[in-house]
Amino acid sequence: MGNFLSQLFRLFVIGPNQRESLPLEVTEPALDVTENKNEDVVVDPECIFKLDVDCFEELFEWLSMEDLRALRRTCTRFKKVIDYYIESNYPNGFGMLYFDDYLQHFELFSADFCKLFKEIEISDHQLTEDVIGRIKNVHLNRVTILSNDIGIKYLDAFLQHCTNLKTLNIIFHEVLAESEMGKQWLHRHYPQLEHLIMCDYRDYIRRAKNIPELQIFFDLNPSVKVFSTTASILQSNLTWMVTSNLKFDRLIILDVDCFEFDMDQLCELLEEIFAHGFYTQLHFYAINVYRQPQIDRIATLTALEKLHLQFHGEDVNYSIPPNHSDSLKELSVCWAVYLSNLDPLDKNLYPKNIERFCFESVSSDSILRFIRHATKVKQIKIDVIEDENRFLDTITNLSALNQERKQLIDAKKITIYIREKLFLAIKLATTNTDFEFIEIQRLETIDWENAFYKRVF
Repeated sequence: MGNFLSQLFRLFVIGPNQRESLPLEVTEPALDVTENKNEDVVVDPECIFKLDVDCFEELFEWLSMEDLRALRRTCTRFKKVIDYYIESNYPNGFGMLYFDDYLQHFELFSADFCKLFKEIEISDHQLTEDVIGRIKNVHLNRVTILSNDIGIKYLDAFLQHCTNLKTLNIIFHEVLAESEMGKQWLHRHYPQLEHLIMCDYRDYIRRAKNIPELQIFFDLNPSVKVFSTTASILQSNLTWMVTSNLKFDRLIILDVDCFEFDMDQLCELLEEIFAHGFYTQLHFYAINVYRQPQIDRIATLTALEKLHLQFHGEDVNYSIPPNHSDSLKELSVCWAVYLSNLDPLDKNLYPKNIERFCFESVSSDSILRFIRHATKVKQIKIDVIEDENRFLDTITNLSALNQERKQLIDAKKITIYIREKLFLAIKLATTNTDFEFIEIQRLETIDWENAFYKRVF
């Protein structure tokens, strides 16, 4: 269906004199809008543009992101319509722009091309004067820098051009350099910045990461209300952080290796700084979880809103304790099979307060039980469905599933976010994917913070 509509749209291109001159992405060939030309067929070139915005949105629902990017290059009118559609429906635009993919194609980095993307990932050795000159007019919301150190030579020059910057992610490696060269960016004010992420490739507790410049950075940027970091960076800088009266709406602790950290000690520290008003909400990402008591301790943390668990070993009998923090609303796990109490039919053990689930891998049976029995669940995001064909056979009867959920007392509408290919297959089989109590959407339509946390630091 997607290819058919792409061919249909090409028939209505309004002529070569109005074709836009946009750079082409590396992986996409230029469209030949004359390939289907038929001199015996008379086409009104203006008729498709008599459709209103709602009609276009309905048509675009059938297209993949790749189709939309290709269609956007056919003419200036489609460019405007699709830009509006993407801006309205895809909070992350066309996703992240990985600079590695475009190293040999600087001509692509026009402001017009990069407006399709909200985030760029670039390594410090790629951030040169030449690159900055090419992309300085790109208005990005998010920047991810991969570096050997927080002292990045050209980062200050680059960030001064990022006037719309809302999230800055610094991922550094090894120990911090003693030199002050390249740390000027920590002495700047970023008027739109809301979220600072600072972590390293390997969060070993034995490595000291005292960063006194951070105090200057936070003093200059009171708009930063979300701070993501590792447990060791937090511990190494805790003294000045607490005494400086920093207060965050959300503290996100990343990459806590359960082999490396004493969970009781870390949790006591977090409870202490919460009592000082250091944060209001807590997100906790635990990796290499190998013992149930670790989960039990973490899950009872005060103000814990989101818990991510990445398990180690072959034990599939872990569970979320029924006495978990009342504030826990989101659970993210790499493999759902490891948790034994995710069945909402188990009234005594099922974590009832959780409203959002994120699974890297989950079975269709588990998803269907959430739909049919979990009244409070509002959103489920899924990377891989283990038995996708079986899920497709069942989920295509969305109307019946909607009726089943409608019968539940106090049931909330549930939206399931899945990969685009599967979404389009469901769309083709059912036409309607949005009902009163259930909706199927593609992953790209929601900005789900640190959804799968796949990066291996």
